Amino acid sequence: MWGSQELLLLWFLVLAAGGTEHVYRPGRRVCVIGAPRGPVSESFVQRVYQPFLTTCDGYRACSTYRTVYRTAYRRSPGPAPARPRYACCPGWKRTSGLPGSCGAAVCQPPCQNGGSCVQPGRCHCPAGWRGDTCQTDVDECRAGGGGCPQRCVNTAGSYWCQCREGHSPSVDGALCLPERGAPRVAPNPATGADGEVKAEVQRLQSRVDVLEQVLARRRCDSPTQAPALATKSPRTPTPPRPALGPAPPPLRPGRPPCPTWGGGSAGPPVRIQPQPSQHSGLVSRARPDPCAPRPALQAWWAHS
Repeated sequence: MWGSQELLLLWFLVLAAGGTEHVYRPGRRVCVIGAPRGPVSESFVQRVYQPFLTTCDGYRACSTYRTVYRTAYRRSPGPAPARPRYACCPGWKRTSGLPGSCGAAVCQPPCQNGGSCVQPGRCHCPAGWRGDTCQTDVDECRAGGGGCPQRCVNTAGSYWCQCREGHSPSVDGALCLPERGAPRVAPNPATGADGEVKAEVQRLQSRVDVLEQVLARRRCDSPTQAPALATKSPRTPTPPRPALGPAPPPLRPGRPPCPTWGGGSAGPPVRIQPQPSQHSGLVSRARPDPCAPRPALQAWWAHS
Protein backbone atom coordinates (compact mmCIF):
# COMPACT_ATOMS: atom_id res chain seq x y z
CA MET A 1 0.00 0.00 0.00
CA TRP A 2 1.19 3.50 -0.83
CA GLY A 3 1.39 5.97 2.02
CA SER A 4 0.33 9.61 1.90
CA GLN A 5 3.93 10.85 1.59
CA GLU A 6 4.68 8.56 -1.36
CA LEU A 7 1.51 9.66 -3.16
CA LEU A 8 2.30 13.34 -2.57
CA LEU A 9 5.83 12.89 -3.91
CA LEU A 10 4.51 11.07 -6.97
CA TRP A 11 2.08 13.91 -7.65
CA PHE A 12 4.86 16.53 -7.56
CA LEU A 13 6.94 14.44 -9.94
CA VAL A 14 4.03 14.27 -12.37
CA LEU A 15 3.58 18.04 -12.19
CA ALA A 16 7.28 18.71 -12.77
CA ALA A 17 7.42 16.41 -15.77
CA GLY A 18 4.14 17.56 -17.29
CA GLY A 19 4.42 21.17 -18.39
CA THR A 20 1.02 21.29 -20.09
CA GLU A 21 -1.37 24.18 -19.78
CA HIS A 22 -3.67 22.50 -17.30
CA VAL A 23 -0.91 22.63 -14.67
CA TYR A 24 -1.08 26.44 -14.46
CA ARG A 25 -3.59 28.24 -12.30
CA PRO A 26 -4.57 31.92 -12.23
CA GLY A 27 -1.85 33.90 -10.48
CA ARG A 28 1.04 36.32 -10.95
CA ARG A 29 2.36 36.41 -14.53
CA VAL A 30 -0.12 33.65 -15.50
CA CYS A 31 -2.52 34.51 -18.30
CA VAL A 32 -5.75 32.90 -19.50
CA ILE A 33 -5.69 31.54 -23.04
CA GLY A 34 -9.08 31.25 -24.81
CA ALA A 35 -10.23 27.82 -26.03
CA PRO A 36 -10.21 27.22 -29.80
CA ARG A 37 -13.52 27.77 -31.51
CA GLY A 38 -15.08 25.99 -34.54
CA PRO A 39 -16.72 22.63 -35.42
CA VAL A 40 -15.65 19.92 -33.06
CA SER A 41 -16.46 16.26 -32.62
CA GLU A 42 -18.53 15.40 -29.58
CA SER A 43 -19.63 12.09 -28.07
CA PHE A 44 -23.05 11.09 -26.79
CA VAL A 45 -24.89 8.00 -25.53
CA GLN A 46 -27.12 6.34 -28.13
CA ARG A 47 -29.97 3.94 -27.23
CA VAL A 48 -30.32 0.89 -29.51
CA TYR A 49 -33.15 -1.70 -29.65
CA GLN A 50 -31.74 -5.13 -30.29
CA PRO A 51 -34.20 -7.98 -31.30
CA PHE A 52 -33.74 -11.60 -30.14
CA LEU A 53 -35.73 -14.92 -29.85
CA THR A 54 -36.89 -16.49 -26.66
CA THR A 55 -39.40 -19.30 -25.58
CA CYS A 56 -42.96 -18.52 -24.76
CA ASP A 57 -45.02 -20.67 -22.33
CA GLY A 58 -42.11 -23.04 -22.15
CA TYR A 59 -42.57 -24.75 -25.46
CA ARG A 60 -42.77 -22.31 -28.37
CA ALA A 61 -40.43 -19.63 -29.69
CA CYS A 62 -41.28 -15.97 -29.43
CA SER A 63 -39.65 -12.90 -30.98
CA THR A 64 -38.93 -9.90 -28.74
CA TYR A 65 -36.24 -7.12 -28.31
CA ARG A 66 -34.03 -5.59 -25.69
CA THR A 67 -32.58 -2.08 -25.20
CA VAL A 68 -28.81 -1.52 -25.13
CA TYR A 69 -26.72 1.70 -24.96
CA ARG A 70 -23.56 2.54 -26.82
CA THR A 71 -21.24 5.57 -27.31
CA ALA A 72 -21.68 7.44 -30.55
CA TYR A 73 -19.86 10.48 -32.06
CA ARG A 74 -21.13 13.41 -34.05
CA ARG A 75 -19.76 16.76 -35.29
CA SER A 76 -21.11 19.82 -33.58
CA PRO A 77 -21.87 22.66 -36.00
CA GLY A 78 -21.56 25.39 -33.32
CA PRO A 79 -18.51 26.60 -31.32
CA ALA A 80 -17.18 24.49 -28.55
CA PRO A 81 -18.03 25.55 -25.03
CA ALA A 82 -15.45 27.97 -23.59
CA ARG A 83 -13.08 26.28 -21.17
CA PRO A 84 -10.34 28.42 -19.60
CA ARG A 85 -6.76 27.49 -20.29
CA TYR A 86 -3.73 28.99 -18.50
CA ALA A 87 -0.16 29.68 -19.58
CA CYS A 88 2.69 32.06 -18.74
CA CYS A 89 2.16 35.62 -19.88
CA PRO A 90 4.28 36.92 -22.78
CA GLY A 91 7.84 37.70 -21.66
CA TRP A 92 7.83 35.13 -18.86
CA LYS A 93 8.48 31.43 -18.59
CA ARG A 94 8.32 28.67 -16.03
CA THR A 95 10.73 28.85 -13.14
CA SER A 96 13.06 25.88 -13.08
CA GLY A 97 11.92 23.36 -10.48
CA LEU A 98 8.65 25.16 -9.69
CA PRO A 99 5.77 23.79 -11.78
CA GLY A 100 3.03 26.27 -12.49
CA SER A 101 5.16 29.29 -11.48
CA CYS A 102 6.02 31.88 -14.12
CA GLY A 103 8.90 33.72 -12.42
CA ALA A 104 11.66 33.66 -15.05
CA ALA A 105 11.88 36.64 -17.41
CA VAL A 106 12.61 36.16 -21.11
CA CYS A 107 15.08 38.43 -22.95
CA GLN A 108 15.31 38.30 -26.73
CA PRO A 109 18.07 38.48 -27.80
CA PRO A 110 19.54 36.87 -24.68
CA CYS A 111 21.89 38.69 -22.31
CA GLN A 112 25.63 38.41 -22.99
CA ASN A 113 28.88 38.54 -20.99
CA GLY A 114 27.36 37.26 -17.76
CA GLY A 115 24.30 39.53 -17.75
CA SER A 116 21.05 38.39 -16.14
CA CYS A 117 17.51 38.96 -17.42
CA VAL A 118 15.59 40.78 -14.68
CA GLN A 119 12.61 42.02 -16.72
CA PRO A 120 11.24 41.02 -20.12
CA GLY A 121 13.73 42.48 -22.61
CA ARG A 122 15.89 44.08 -19.88
CA CYS A 123 19.34 42.80 -18.87
CA HIS A 124 21.28 43.58 -15.70
CA CYS A 125 24.94 43.91 -16.75
CA PRO A 126 27.93 43.10 -14.53
CA ALA A 127 30.68 45.64 -13.86
CA GLY A 128 32.61 46.50 -17.01
CA TRP A 129 29.73 45.99 -19.49
CA ARG A 130 26.76 48.03 -20.66
CA GLY A 131 24.09 48.03 -23.37
CA ASP A 132 20.72 46.39 -23.92
CA THR A 133 22.26 42.92 -23.95
CA CYS A 134 25.54 43.76 -22.11
CA GLN A 135 27.41 43.70 -25.41
CA THR A 136 29.44 46.93 -25.03
CA ASP A 137 32.65 47.16 -23.00
CA VAL A 138 33.07 50.07 -20.55
CA ASP A 139 36.36 51.96 -21.02
CA GLU A 140 37.34 52.58 -17.39
CA CYS A 141 40.58 54.30 -18.43
CA ARG A 142 38.73 56.98 -20.40
CA ALA A 143 36.03 57.41 -17.75
CA GLY A 144 38.39 58.31 -14.88
CA GLY A 145 41.74 56.61 -15.27
CA GLY A 146 40.65 53.67 -13.14
CA GLY A 147 42.58 55.14 -10.18
CA CYS A 148 45.90 54.01 -11.64
CA PRO A 149 48.98 55.99 -10.49
CA GLN A 150 50.64 56.08 -13.93
CA ARG A 151 49.11 54.11 -16.83
CA CYS A 152 45.72 52.45 -17.31
CA VAL A 153 45.24 49.60 -19.80
CA ASN A 154 41.66 48.79 -20.78
CA THR A 155 40.60 45.18 -21.39
CA ALA A 156 37.32 43.47 -22.30
CA GLY A 157 35.11 43.93 -19.27
CA SER A 158 37.90 45.16 -17.00
CA TYR A 159 41.21 47.06 -16.86
CA TRP A 160 44.62 46.86 -15.22
CA CYS A 161 47.25 49.34 -14.06
CA GLN A 162 50.73 49.48 -15.58
CA CYS A 163 53.81 51.29 -14.30
CA ARG A 164 56.25 53.11 -16.55
CA GLU A 165 59.69 51.76 -17.31
CA GLY A 166 61.92 51.81 -14.25
CA HIS A 167 59.01 51.50 -11.81
CA SER A 168 57.26 48.55 -10.20
CA PRO A 169 53.84 48.39 -8.49
CA SER A 170 53.55 48.33 -4.73
CA VAL A 171 51.99 45.46 -2.80
CA ASP A 172 48.50 47.00 -2.83
CA GLY A 173 48.90 48.32 -6.38
CA ALA A 174 48.16 51.93 -5.35
CA LEU A 175 51.69 53.26 -6.07
CA CYS A 176 54.38 52.86 -8.69
CA LEU A 177 57.67 52.66 -6.83
CA PRO A 178 60.92 53.51 -8.64
CA GLU A 179 63.48 50.75 -8.68
CA ARG A 180 65.98 53.10 -7.03
CA GLY A 181 65.21 56.02 -4.77
CA ALA A 182 62.25 57.15 -2.76
CA PRO A 183 58.73 56.37 -3.93
CA ARG A 184 56.98 58.99 -5.95
CA VAL A 185 53.68 60.49 -4.99
CA ALA A 186 50.63 58.82 -6.46
CA PRO A 187 48.19 61.52 -7.61
CA ASN A 188 44.76 61.43 -6.09
CA PRO A 189 41.92 62.08 -8.62
CA ALA A 190 40.02 64.08 -5.96
CA THR A 191 42.74 66.31 -4.42
CA GLY A 192 45.57 66.07 -6.96
CA ALA A 193 48.16 64.73 -4.47
CA ASP A 194 48.38 62.36 -1.60
CA GLY A 195 47.31 64.06 1.65
CA GLU A 196 49.75 62.21 3.89
CA VAL A 197 52.71 63.06 1.66
CA LYS A 198 51.72 66.74 1.60
CA ALA A 199 51.55 66.82 5.40
CA GLU A 200 54.98 65.20 5.64
CA VAL A 201 56.43 67.78 3.23
CA GLN A 202 55.02 70.61 5.34
CA ARG A 203 56.53 69.15 8.51
CA LEU A 204 59.93 68.86 6.84
CA GLN A 205 59.68 72.42 5.52
CA SER A 206 58.93 73.76 9.00
CA ARG A 207 61.98 71.97 10.38
CA VAL A 208 64.17 73.46 7.65
CA ASP A 209 62.88 76.94 8.51
CA VAL A 210 63.76 76.44 12.19
CA LEU A 211 67.28 75.27 11.28
CA GLU A 212 67.83 78.31 9.06
CA GLN A 213 66.80 80.65 11.88
CA VAL A 214 69.16 78.92 14.33
CA LEU A 215 72.07 79.19 11.86
CA ALA A 216 71.32 82.88 11.26
CA ARG A 217 71.42 83.63 15.01
CA ARG A 218 74.68 81.74 15.42
CA ARG A 219 76.24 83.66 12.53
CA CYS A 220 75.28 86.99 14.07
CA ASP A 221 76.51 85.91 17.52
CA SER A 222 79.90 84.59 16.29
CA PRO A 223 83.10 86.08 17.96
CA THR A 224 84.37 87.45 14.62
CA GLN A 225 81.43 89.86 14.33
CA ALA A 226 80.45 90.53 17.92
CA PRO A 227 83.44 92.90 18.64
CA ALA A 228 82.62 94.92 15.55
CA LEU A 229 79.18 95.61 16.99
CA ALA A 230 80.28 96.19 20.58
CA THR A 231 83.63 98.07 20.29
CA LYS A 232 83.37 101.82 20.91
CA SER A 233 86.10 104.41 20.29
CA PRO A 234 86.66 107.66 22.23
CA ARG A 235 87.37 109.42 18.93
CA THR A 236 86.36 113.07 18.85
CA PRO A 237 83.50 113.57 16.43
CA THR A 238 84.24 115.69 13.37
CA PRO A 239 81.86 117.87 11.44
CA PRO A 240 80.15 116.26 8.47
CA ARG A 241 81.79 116.69 5.06
CA PRO A 242 80.09 117.05 1.71
CA ALA A 243 79.71 113.86 -0.32
CA LEU A 244 82.15 113.56 -3.25
CA GLY A 245 80.65 110.50 -4.88
CA PRO A 246 77.72 108.15 -4.80
CA ALA A 247 76.92 106.50 -1.53
CA PRO A 248 78.03 102.88 -1.13
CA PRO A 249 75.31 100.34 -1.84
CA PRO A 250 73.35 98.97 1.15
CA LEU A 251 74.34 95.69 2.68
CA ARG A 252 72.54 92.49 1.79
CA PRO A 253 69.64 91.45 4.01
CA GLY A 254 70.58 89.24 6.91
CA ARG A 255 74.10 90.74 7.47
CA PRO A 256 74.91 92.58 10.73
CA PRO A 257 74.91 96.39 10.44
CA CYS A 258 78.32 98.03 10.05
CA PRO A 259 79.46 100.67 12.57
CA THR A 260 79.41 104.30 11.45
CA TRP A 261 82.70 105.36 9.84
CA GLY A 262 83.59 109.03 10.10
CA GLY A 263 80.24 110.46 11.11
CA GLY A 264 79.11 108.43 14.12
CA SER A 265 80.35 107.57 17.54
CA ALA A 266 81.70 104.15 16.64
CA GLY A 267 85.38 103.66 15.88
CA PRO A 268 87.00 101.97 12.91
CA PRO A 269 86.09 98.34 12.27
CA VAL A 270 88.14 95.60 13.85
CA ARG A 271 90.04 93.49 11.34
CA ILE A 272 90.63 89.81 11.90
CA GLN A 273 94.29 89.06 12.47
CA PRO A 274 95.84 85.90 11.01
CA GLN A 275 96.20 83.15 13.57
CA PRO A 276 98.52 80.15 13.46
CA SER A 277 96.93 77.06 12.07
CA GLN A 278 96.94 73.71 13.75
CA HIS A 279 99.27 72.46 11.04
CA SER A 280 102.92 73.42 11.71
CA GLY A 281 104.40 75.97 9.33
CA LEU A 282 101.03 77.16 7.97
CA VAL A 283 99.15 80.37 8.66
CA SER A 284 95.41 80.54 8.09
CA ARG A 285 94.10 83.35 5.95
CA ALA A 286 91.72 85.84 7.49
CA ARG A 287 88.37 86.30 5.86
CA PRO A 288 87.63 89.81 4.53
CA ASP A 289 85.60 91.94 6.87
CA PRO A 290 82.18 92.66 5.31
CA CYS A 291 82.00 95.92 7.29
CA ALA A 292 85.38 97.34 6.11
CA PRO A 293 85.18 100.62 4.10
CA ARG A 294 85.72 100.51 0.40
CA PRO A 295 89.06 101.63 -1.14
CA ALA A 296 87.47 104.73 -2.68
CA LEU A 297 86.15 105.81 0.72
CA GLN A 298 89.61 105.20 2.30
CA ALA A 299 91.32 107.40 -0.32
CA TRP A 300 88.81 110.19 0.20
CA TRP A 301 89.28 110.00 3.96
CA ALA A 302 93.11 110.13 3.65
CA HIS A 303 93.22 113.25 1.41
CA SER A 304 90.50 115.15 3.19
